[in-house]
Amino acid sequence: LVCVSGVHRFTSMSSSLTLNVVLNVRKLVSLVLSVLLFKNAVTGGMVVGCGMVFVGTFAYTQSAASSSGSGSGAKTKEEPRERLDEGIAADTAKLQSTGISNQSEAIRRRRQTAK
Repeated sequence: LVCVSGVHRFTSMSSSLTLNVVLNVRKLVSLVLSVLLFKNAVTGGMVVGCGMVFVGTFAYTQSAASSSGSGSGAKTKEEPRERLDEGIAADTAKLQSTGISNQSEAIRRRRQTAK
């Protein structure tokens, strides 16, 4: 339960790619601990999968480091929310002229047009 809430919090603060990288690394750590602590057998597929996680994580961190230096880093979830908030603010400003009685109606209409 704690882990799920942590994932939800992390989702709101980062991109989906970053979240998937973190979750893959977590699964890799679980797999390695399973082999070390419980003496589970290591198969060829496990070795290939672990290698893919290491290579993918390394490539992602290198890509993220190079793109953050150039100012064109990965987009976060804040940008769409900011656009939605701007639209809601514009709709709220038009409430008197459109006859909408409250802000929740403006939000509902804006979400319908965003779909």
